[in-house]
Order: sequence, then structure tokens, then C-alpha cells
Amino acid sequence: MIDIEQGWMQYIDGEVRAACDEKRLRSQIRRRDLARSLPVWDSPIDHYEWKLTPIDDPAAAAYLEDDWQGVYYLLRFEKDRGVFIFQHDTEDCGSIGPHWERTTFTEIAPGYRGYGPAPREIVDPTPYPPPGWLRDHIVELVSRFRPNTFCAT
Repeated sequence: MIDIEQGWMQYIDGEVRAACDEKRLRSQIRRRDLARSLPVWDSPIDHYEWKLTPIDDPAAAAYLEDDWQGVYYLLRFEKDRGVFIFQHDTEDCGSIGPHWERTTFTEIAPGYRGYGPAPREIVDPTPYPPPGWLRDHIVELVSRFRPNTFCAT
């Protein structure tokens, strides 16, 4: 991972932790399924996602009793597009089926220092939005939307 991507990892992790503290969530950084067969050192920031799990949500607790299900939000950063993807309230119905039509997420496009929805490379040495910017978006989205329901099927 190059230095600029390590900076993004630190920025995103700090913002996620701050949002989790405010909204009573647990967070975990993990590599996305598509990247888990690659060596960690070959994974760019696009291979990582942040899992945000409600601590006191009764619906989440019911799902978490089963080893193979969970209720949580996912956040990832698409470097080439310069946007964050925040997944929320997806109705779970397995890996194949009409759930693709109900999958919901929000794109967070910084619109900050040249970032937005158009494809681009990160070349600015200080491309990060101001502290609190991503946290505020996460807090607002968690307030508006329920988490995803995931299972192993």
C-alpha cells in the first residue's frame, strides 16, 4: 500500500471510530471477499471495508445469536472514483435472487479539493476532507437508515 493510501486508511479509520463512539457501534476493518485470496501487502485501499455493528440494537442481537448472520453497515472507499460507498438496509434473501433490486447504499462524494464522482487518481498530497466531515455523514446515514442483514447463503 502506498503512503497516500495509508493516509486514507488512517483518515477513514479515525472518522469511523468517531462515528461509532457517537452512535454506539462497533467497528472492524476487514478485506473485502474479492481480496481475501491475495497477500495483504498486495491489497490497495479499495480492497478494505469498515464494518459498523450496532451494539444495543435488539434486531441486531437476534441475528447475532446465529453464527452465520449479522446486522451491520459497510463502508468502503472507491479510490478511482473518489467516493465512499455506505451500505445500509438490505433485505437478505441469499446470494441469488431479487434482493439485488432492493440493495441500498449511499454514495458519499466529497466534492472536496477536486474529488467527486468522475474517475480520477489521487495525486494531491493532502487529499483528505477536513476532520469530522466523513464522521458527520456516517452519523447522519446511521440516523436515517437501518443496517444491512447479511448471512452466509
